[in-house]
Amino acid sequence: MIAVVMAGGLGTRLHPLSCLLPKPMLSFFDRPLLSYILQKLLENGFRRVLLTLHYRPEAIMHYFGDGAERGLQIAYSLEREPLGTAGSVRHAVRELGEAVVVLSGDVLFNFNLAPALSFHCQRGALVTMLLLHHHDPRGFGIAALDHDGRVTRYCEKPATPHDVFSNLINTGTYFLEPEALDLIPPQAFFDFSRDLFPLLLKRGMPFYGYVVQGYWSDLGTLEVYRQAHDAAFEGKGGILIPGEQKGPQIWMEEGVNIATGARLHPPLFLGARVCLEKGAVAGPGAVIGADTVIRRGSRVMNSILGKGNHVGVGALLDGAFLAGNNVIGEHCCLREMVVLGGNCRVAERSTLQHDVKIWPHLYLPPRTRLEHATITQ
Repeated sequence: MIAVVMAGGLGTRLHPLSCLLPKPMLSFFDRPLLSYILQKLLENGFRRVLLTLHYRPEAIMHYFGDGAERGLQIAYSLEREPLGTAGSVRHAVRELGEAVVVLSGDVLFNFNLAPALSFHCQRGALVTMLLLHHHDPRGFGIAALDHDGRVTRYCEKPATPHDVFSNLINTGTYFLEPEALDLIPPQAFFDFSRDLFPLLLKRGMPFYGYVVQGYWSDLGTLEVYRQAHDAAFEGKGGILIPGEQKGPQIWMEEGVNIATGARLHPPLFLGARVCLEKGAVAGPGAVIGADTVIRRGSRVMNSILGKGNHVGVGALLDGAFLAGNNVIGEHCCLREMVVLGGNCRVAERSTLQHDVKIWPHLYLPPRTRLEHATITQ
């Protein structure tokens, strides 16, 4: 069986953090999110992987290549025009003629696929959806099952609390037989949740749900993105944080340079060749990407920084998100939910706080003051 990973998304809800790259390439502890998904597939015994691509496909293809270095066989399917979730899979596997497991390219998960596959085969299912109990199912697809695990009802993102009939949410992971793929019209926009699942229910076809146990997170928003890092720090989800653990909840990669007088507060991740000057403070709750420089007297806490950032003397970052290669001037202050999209420059003594979003390649002059603002040009 081949694994199909839907990796064509733009990640608009994560903009501007994801403006310059496809969502599956979003940095997670200095590695693309997609790399963790591929590792989990390998751990589950899947070596043949087909990635469906649309937005900036070259970034994914260049990074992962043919997969041989990871013990995988990776192939690619490019969509010239968006075809929807089901349409993209149909386009990718139109000539394979075999069952597939389908996953989203923007999730973290830590559950075993083997029991679900066994269930799928035993039930003679055309489609088996992997479900998870969730304390707040609003904002997800939800399903109801009968005693045999057959899906009796499905709703994509209930509109009101009264529409929530189940706490079983759709994880975006499916086993599909070739006959199910034949129901998807070729070269047409077709969605699993809004088109294929209602069709299966209407026709009374063998459509099942399997309830998994374990960690799962859809990194669709900045808040969930932060929560996923926190979960990894806490040892949840089976996520192996890169680098060497230097102390309780402190991880460092090679070449980190920490000057005398710099302070580290867990939980903390320092990527390769990060430099902390005298009096700099990193953490708690900080992920600092490779080749980033934190100048003397600066503090970075509760923030996620991509690679190659430069934080000037005496600056404060608390609750910020930075893509790669931004320059933060001296004595700047970036607080809760400030997001820089990459290759930005914030000049000295500027203050950005409370939901400020700066699109890539922009310059903010000295002493800029912003709050609840979005700057796109």
